[in-house]
Amino acid sequence: MAFAEIIAFTGSLSYSFIKVHLKAKAAGLRGVQYLSLIVMAVFWILRILFLGAMMSLVPVPHWQGMTSQPSENHQFFPPEIILVSQYVAFGLVALLLLMPTVISIHQLVTSPSNVKEQIDAIRTTSTFPRVLIVMPVYNELPEVLHVAICSAIDGDYPKEHLHIFISFDNGAISELYRALIRNLGVPADEEYYPPVLDLYFRGVQITVSRFPHGGKRLTQKKTFGLINSIYKEYPEKTDHLFVLFIDSDILLHASTVANFVWDMQLRNNNTDMLGMTGVITVTTKEDMSFINLMQDIEYVHGQFIGRAVESAVGGCVILPGALTIFRYSAFLKVYDEYFAERKVSDLWDFGRSHLGEDRYLTHLLMTKAQRPKMIQFCHRATCKTEPVREWRNLMKQRRRWFLGFLTNEGAFLSDPHLWGKYPWLLAFRMIQDIVNGTSMISYVTIMAIVTGIEHWSIIWLGLLLAYFFINWGLMFTYGFWLGRYKAMLYPLMFLVGPFVTWFLLVYGVITANERTWGGPRADAAADTKNEDLEGGQGEKGEGDGQDPNGSGRAARIGDGLYNVNIGNDSDRIQLPDHLFYPDQQQIPGARRRRRHIGGASNKDMDDNDVQSLELNSSDDDLKVVVIGRSGGGGGGGGGGSGVGSSSRPPMLEVSIGSDEEPISWADGGADAD
Repeated sequence: MAFAEIIAFTGSLSYSFIKVHLKAKAAGLRGVQYLSLIVMAVFWILRILFLGAMMSLVPVPHWQGMTSQPSENHQFFPPEIILVSQYVAFGLVALLLLMPTVISIHQLVTSPSNVKEQIDAIRTTSTFPRVLIVMPVYNELPEVLHVAICSAIDGDYPKEHLHIFISFDNGAISELYRALIRNLGVPADEEYYPPVLDLYFRGVQITVSRFPHGGKRLTQKKTFGLINSIYKEYPEKTDHLFVLFIDSDILLHASTVANFVWDMQLRNNNTDMLGMTGVITVTTKEDMSFINLMQDIEYVHGQFIGRAVESAVGGCVILPGALTIFRYSAFLKVYDEYFAERKVSDLWDFGRSHLGEDRYLTHLLMTKAQRPKMIQFCHRATCKTEPVREWRNLMKQRRRWFLGFLTNEGAFLSDPHLWGKYPWLLAFRMIQDIVNGTSMISYVTIMAIVTGIEHWSIIWLGLLLAYFFINWGLMFTYGFWLGRYKAMLYPLMFLVGPFVTWFLLVYGVITANERTWGGPRADAAADTKNEDLEGGQGEKGEGDGQDPNGSGRAARIGDGLYNVNIGNDSDRIQLPDHLFYPDQQQIPGARRRRRHIGGASNKDMDDNDVQSLELNSSDDDLKVVVIGRSGGGGGGGGGGSGVGSSSRPPMLEVSIGSDEEPISWADGGADAD
């Protein structure tokens, strides 16, 4: 088993290096082309030496260089080679043991304890940054989604500095969509809703969008097209704008956003940080199954010990989409490259573009960083997520993680710019990869002792025991600090983990050629063909009433009438007043201007009568324009004298895939059937 694991990982990473070499050669990137071969050669040399150290423990007499009674005539490896391999293996493992220990202890000792008080002290200042929370949604449970939104709203961070973007990777008006808007105070029993709704809930601005199904990355692209249209002027005036990615099934700790902003900006007026990730644990109160318990222990161990070391030696190599914050200006620098359409011609392209997009984005950010330690780990920013509760889904998840890691790791270690900027980080990653795939070494050592191979096995046993007790001590401390007392059961993961790791690694290699994301999107693939036609997008049909021009449906919800243009089709619908906010102060970056509407000339219009909020996206696929009367307060219709007719309400146009100029008052106005 141990030998198969080593061969599987070695072959897989070698494949990644070879693909990087070939693609760099085709693109004319000579630095990457040659460096990929050099790194692969070093990886193979040290890997073989490490393998030799393990094979000396295998109870086959002629493989051992030193046994209790060595037979020089039948040794497969000379004693000198065995000696060198043992020293190399000991050095690598000892380094991987020493670094996390020292860094974790330093982190615990130097961690500030009064961050909340310091943040409260500057809460009223004008320099408090604005945070945009982006939450992609697909096939989530309604109650889980609502809890996630409430956790983002009800935290310690000032609500007036938050803006939440909830983006559905589904163009349909689904039951999940209706449940969400119902929980946000919007009538949910109507036949049609526009693709973009803007509202306030518990004092926080929330923008709910529906986009045709295209996957997580395409949904992010559409969302950022909307964000760019609203906040495009921010980078020119200030750099105090952040984007927080979270999943739709997470539960943010109350102080998470504040702790992120403290480390990203407020501490010592730090303006260099580009991105950070935090601590993700799993919810296990309702289901204390073995698989959930193991995930909880693994998450704490991997983040507090793994990412803490990466941060200390240069920066985190992955900013997971479940909990990551970016400086908005930094994300704009990689926007075009990250969202560019990339041709997927083989397994390597698919793994990097679709399975490992978080690692790919982090790689791009690291190339834009001016110095190391600008992409870090914030151990005080915590959240909980729904764990994978079935073994079948866990296999799919870990397969996706493994293939995403594999394809991006080869490119990461073959980048000459990163070696020049982050030498210690890449050296640490290299050591991890050399040792990776040897999870069964503890059982090989025990087998060697039982079968009488005492020389090297005793030394290995001592090293493994030191590794075990040091990690257990750290996990005990972190578990107590976080209140995650289940993390103290680390010995369980130490004993069972090698078998699970072995199985998932081999499974990932065997199924690598299957081009599937392996998540909820794959499970619902059969339903995606008709998604984009549901809910009225590009669809004509009977409704509660037709507009006078016969161009679409009209559904009455409140007093406000909105016009929605999608391509060449138009639907006129009515929405509740509180969904429409014509006050430009509530939409940063919006431009106010006078406009000819309904036959009135400019001289007949007062600035207080009509205003236009143009939210034009740089993304050609999305344009949002909002027109309304400022005299209407927060309402979509109602009080104030309008232009042309006192009963005419403000209008909202959403154009997708069209550059048509909006907007005029609809014939028939609010009286249309």
